[in-house]
Amino acid sequence: MHPSSRQGYLDHMELHQVRYFLALAQSLNFTRAAEACNVTQPALTKAIQRLEAELGGVLLLRERSLTRLTPLGEAMLPLLEVSYQAAEAARAQAANFGREEATPLRIGLTRSLSTGLLAPILNELTPLFPRLELAIECAAAEPLCERLRDGGLDVALMRAPERLPERLHRWTLYDEGLVLLMPAGHALAAIDLLPASALATLPLIGRHDELDILIGPCSVRRHHASDEASVQALVALGLGCAVAGARTALAPGLIARPVDLPAHPIVLATIAGRPYGAAVDGFVRLARARSWDPVR
Repeated sequence: MHPSSRQGYLDHMELHQVRYFLALAQSLNFTRAAEACNVTQPALTKAIQRLEAELGGVLLLRERSLTRLTPLGEAMLPLLEVSYQAAEAARAQAANFGREEATPLRIGLTRSLSTGLLAPILNELTPLFPRLELAIECAAAEPLCERLRDGGLDVALMRAPERLPERLHRWTLYDEGLVLLMPAGHALAAIDLLPASALATLPLIGRHDELDILIGPCSVRRHHASDEASVQALVALGLGCAVAGARTALAPGLIARPVDLPAHPIVLATIAGRPYGAAVDGFVRLARARSWDPVR
């Protein structure tokens, strides 16, 4: 039988037989090969004999103290080496699979966007990555772009600034209008669409300079807070109103009324040309494929 025709037999061999043969081919000594494989010499000899029976020929010749490979043994050696290395690599990969490190996913959000926007995507993503390690960072658009560039973030959802850096890949997900958050029973609650001029006379609660970004410079401002929950808590206390994105999830006791201001595109951004892991790629694909239905 030609050596190449014997390759089909590799599927029927036991891995330890191949390992014994490779050790023996290296040392050309049955005693040393048995010690290297941590088996008895009779066990190694029987395994080699079974391998020879499966391949249909003698692999080694023993002449007194001299052991050498036969022509068949020499032909089979490189094939068995490749097969053994591939099997070992597969076994190591399978063993490491259960010990994989956490899969990081670092997402940036502009502060006017609610983290609730991520829920539908993460609900689909987390079953695919049981070791997902999520980090969410909220900031204005420019700092988020910097964080993307320096590698601190993998992806960002943001209210698009006037100019995005050229290195960014960006996809528009939807256009979002603005709403005014107020306590239930507020004097403006009966108005279906608030004129932008109404904001000029209201005490507004905002996150640092975010109100300037959303609606321009404000002449009236009373309170500041660093996060969405704190802003809404102050609104619930009756200390003022807050401007937010139309998709913002409301705390109990609050209502939202649309403001007659232009909608802004919400974009998904990553760094162009940067390689990403499967979790980041999955997040981008799910976000782009999602149907971002208009808020009613």
